[in-house]
Amino acid sequence: MDQQSKQSTSELDPIDKVVQATRQLFNKNFSLIAKLLPPIIGFSIFIAYFYQHNFYPSFDLFQFSSLLFGAAMIGFLLIGALVFALSLPGLAIYHLFHNTKQIKEDLKYAAPYTEPEKTWHVLWLIGLSFAAPYAIYSLSLSYILINYTSLFAATIFIAPIPITLFFGIALQIKFSLPKFSFLKYLTTTYAPLLLICWLTFSVLTDAESIISGIQTEHLQTAALYLIPLGISLLAAICSMAAYGGVSYSLHFSFFFALVISFYSGALAGLPDRVIRDFGLGSYQAKHIWLSNDYCIEGSSSLSLSDDCSLQDVHVIWNQGDTIVLRIGGNEKQQVQIPSRYLKAIVK
Repeated sequence: MDQQSKQSTSELDPIDKVVQATRQLFNKNFSLIAKLLPPIIGFSIFIAYFYQHNFYPSFDLFQFSSLLFGAAMIGFLLIGALVFALSLPGLAIYHLFHNTKQIKEDLKYAAPYTEPEKTWHVLWLIGLSFAAPYAIYSLSLSYILINYTSLFAATIFIAPIPITLFFGIALQIKFSLPKFSFLKYLTTTYAPLLLICWLTFSVLTDAESIISGIQTEHLQTAALYLIPLGISLLAAICSMAAYGGVSYSLHFSFFFALVISFYSGALAGLPDRVIRDFGLGSYQAKHIWLSNDYCIEGSSSLSLSDDCSLQDVHVIWNQGDTIVLRIGGNEKQQVQIPSRYLKAIVK
C-alpha cells in the first residue's frame, strides 16, 4: 500500500505535489503552526521596522505579546485580503455559472475530442470567462481615471454591465449554451468584477510612491494602464485554478498575493503601517514639547524654539526610555531623546 501511494505521488505534477504537501503539513502540525506563526511574524515585522530605521529601543517586545499578535494579524489581513480578492472571483464564476448543471453539460458536449482542439477550447473558455472581462474592465477604469476622473466612481458600477453582457453573449454563442445564459453570466460576474476593481486599484494605491518616482509623464501613464492589466491577468490565472478546486485556487492566490505585495511596496511598507496603526511611531507630529531641563542640558544642534518645542517632526518611535525623531528639513537627522524630557506630542 505504501509503495502504491509513493508511486502515485511520484506521478503527480509539481503543482499537485505542492498542494498535497501543504495539506499534509497543515493537517499534521496545525496546532503548532497556529501557536508559533503569529508571534514569529509579529516579531519579524517589528525587527524589520527597527532595522529600516537603524535603531533598537529599550523596549522588551516579549513582555507585550499582544503587540506581536496584533502585528501578525495586520500582516495576515493584508495578505488575506489579496488572497480573497484573487481567488473569490474565479470560484464564484466557476461554481455559480460554469459548474451549474445545464451549463456544465453543454460545455462538456461542446468540448472537442482531439488534444490540440481541446487546448483551444479551454483557452477560449478561460479567455472569454475570465481574462478578457477582467482585462477590459481594468483598462477601461484606468482610461477613465486618467482622462475623466470625475466619472470614475460611476464607471466602477456601470462598466461591468456592458462588459459582462458582451462576454456572456460571446460565451453563449461560442459554446452553444442555453438561451439567456448570458443573463446568468452577467448576474454571476458583476460582483466579482467589482472585487477585481478593488484589487487592482488598491495595488495602485500601494504602488503610488513607485509610480510618482517615475520621471517621464508618459511612463507614469503607461504604469497606470499596465499595473491594473497585469493584476487582472494574475487574477484570471487564479480564476483558472478554480477548476482544480478551492485548494488550487488558494495556492495560486497566496503565491501571487506575495508577489503583488512585494513588487507594489505593500510588504516593504507593512512595518511602518503596523507601527503607525498601533500609535507607537511612524507618524508626523505637529508639535513636540520638551521640558525646560532638556533645553538647558540638550544639544544645541536641535532647532528648539523659545518654549522648548519642535515643530513638524517625524516620530519614529515613542515608547521605552527614549523617543526617536527625524528632524531637520531637507537634511534629515535622526535623534534620540530620553523620554523623561518629553512633555506632550500633538499629532
